[in-house]
Amino acid sequence: MCHQANIAFRVGRRTNVEEVRDGFGDHEDVRQTLEAMVAQIEGNGIDLSEQKFIAGPKLRYDQQAERFIGQHADTANRLVTNSYHVPFTLSATI
Repeated sequence: MCHQANIAFRVGRRTNVEEVRDGFGDHEDVRQTLEAMVAQIEGNGIDLSEQKFIAGPKLRYDQQAERFIGQHADTANRLVTNSYHVPFTLSATI
């Protein structure tokens, strides 16, 4: 899941906090989380009228195929890899 979040970030675009708020619609728990994050950011002296967010698109993931599907899938799937670094390799016998 952390790789999926990283991919969503990488295919995202810069936007302002108001557009991010609008994108959540009526999902109150998500809006509350955003507001807590905004309060934390502003509390650290960051001016969100000048500093933009990176908002990733809504992505759908097919767990069986291990690929993104739907809108934005082509862009996101270009970032999906199966290369591993020694010693973090997967055995063919699993």
